[in-house]
Amino acid sequence: MMKNIVILTVYVIGQLNYSNEASPPLEKRFTEEDICPISETTLEKVDSCPRNNVTIRERSERKNCAKYEPCQGDPLVYHCVRHENYLVEVCAPKEIIIGFCCAEFIKEVGRVQADYSMPCLECPFHYQSNDAWKYRTCTGNAEHNKTFEEATGKFEEATGKFEEATGKDPNISSGNLLVVYIILPAVLMITSILFVVWKVKRAKYPNQKPPSLS
Repeated sequence: MMKNIVILTVYVIGQLNYSNEASPPLEKRFTEEDICPISETTLEKVDSCPRNNVTIRERSERKNCAKYEPCQGDPLVYHCVRHENYLVEVCAPKEIIIGFCCAEFIKEVGRVQADYSMPCLECPFHYQSNDAWKYRTCTGNAEHNKTFEEATGKFEEATGKFEEATGKDPNISSGNLLVVYIILPAVLMITSILFVVWKVKRAKYPNQKPPSLS
């Protein structure tokens, strides 16, 4: 349960940062010296990512990222991750993904980084970016991508109708609506429940440390 709360919190913060143009997003910041332009030349759209150690080895050998020069001293390694709304194979430096979220390839910097708009229950809190293929939440097949895009489109369409019907400022993004009407209430509700449970356990065990909530 605690992991779910952490994931929700990270997602809310990420959405707030993405939806506020004045606030920088949570992604790792790269300087011009960190940019790896060669990574973009290896970018290849795919229908699916490897599903086991055998296929990851076969596809990484076929991609042969070792033939490329390192980027700022960092060797390029095989990745199968999301880029925009589809899956790609790409040779890029390894990064640490932190925050129970998916990884994505950012073409502008030629690197893989955390995507806080895509929370991942099955992902560990931190993992190597080239291990992103292991988590189906992040690397579903092409049909999953299509479904995701359709769902996103329907949500945006519904948001547009809501704004039109209520005369709401159209400059307020759908991300803001999602945070205000769905995510924040859910976080507050879960936090309140946990607080009540903690108080009950505290009263039940007044002279000792109550059992963990997790």
